[in-house]
Amino acid sequence: MTKEIKPELIQKRTCFGFFDDFEAIILTTDGVTDPFFPLDANVISPDKWRHSWTKTLKEGDEENPGCQKIFDPKTTLNEKGEDLLNWLHFWSNGNHSDRTNLIIK
Repeated sequence: MTKEIKPELIQKRTCFGFFDDFEAIILTTDGVTDPFFPLDANVISPDKWRHSWTKTLKEGDEENPGCQKIFDPKTTLNEKGEDLLNWLHFWSNGNHSDRTNLIIK
């Protein structure tokens, strides 16, 4: 799609920042975000992302067990991968898209 690869179009869809400290960077597809952010306005809400990070992925909540093993330094990479894979199998009515995550800690 060469007509989409134009600097002015890329600049509209890209942002960057410099941070002294961060816990992780997550890149994820709509198969993961759509169930947790059913409204487009929620995707741009820092509070919604904080809640999703803490209560959905990191710690879990009453509806979702979370992925505690991927944040535990005592677990092996295999255990972390298995925990994340199990988490990605969550059920969400009406959301059946592929789910891909990249987590950089």
